[in-house]
Amino acid sequence: MKGTRALAMVVLSFALAVGCGDDETGPGGGATVEDLVGSWDATAFTFTNRLNTTQRIDIVAEGGGANLTVDSSATYSLVVLEPGGTADVTSGVAVIESGFLLVTDNQQPGETVAFTFELSDSRLSLASDEVEFDFDNDGTEVPATLTADMRLVTGTNVADFVGTWDATVFRYISEPAGADTAGIIGLGGSFFITIRADASYSAGFSEMDELPVLEAGTVVVSGNRLFLVRDEGGGDPDEFRFEFSGSDMLELQADEEFDFDDNGTAEPATLEAVLVRR
Repeated sequence: MKGTRALAMVVLSFALAVGCGDDETGPGGGATVEDLVGSWDATAFTFTNRLNTTQRIDIVAEGGGANLTVDSSATYSLVVLEPGGTADVTSGVAVIESGFLLVTDNQQPGETVAFTFELSDSRLSLASDEVEFDFDNDGTEVPATLTADMRLVTGTNVADFVGTWDATVFRYISEPAGADTAGIIGLGGSFFITIRADASYSAGFSEMDELPVLEAGTVVVSGNRLFLVRDEGGGDPDEFRFEFSGSDMLELQADEEFDFDDNGTAEPATLEAVLVRR
């Protein structure tokens, strides 16, 4: 989508830059990195065209989202899930000077972007007129103003998934009757996924007598849903409903299709998987 990099710079600057200083002369004075450690979800990311202020886009309202994870060393990882399924991951460091946020993206060393910000309880807000955005999705970014709000995540986040998980159950159940079941693990197949702290993942899937299919991408967690956004191939992200049983067992469920009769026609199915952390 339009302006992913600008969006990433915005969010992380806001949320992280807060953490590296204690100068209280600016609008964000007094905040420290300890105030921001954790996982933050975007509730609004609104870009307004500075050349035409009637043109504005809130990517959250359009079905996208963003999650920011901050640690005590003032480093961050930011995952932006764009409407349409593309994800962008950004990381870097930030500082506060005179109460303003100055952020540097690791992929753009030497360049800083300034933001005003406010921190209140478990809410963050920010604003900057130093960003650009492609409002028409034509490949051309124009000067924009960004206003954003985020909230502290109190439930499950990406950090809870970090590690390598092996499937002990991976089966398709036909819908709506459930008369047919295909258990991939029981037939000699396998599935594993490794999830990292920067929200990247790698996964492998194989069926009996077939070479494994490998993929990599980005993980996004929202409520009780887990999204896997592939780096290659495009298309919609894979969406799973999840539930933890303790800290080392994970149950996944998704709406899928499967060719139970091996006749070339996929039928509606529910995918159920149980994974154990190594």
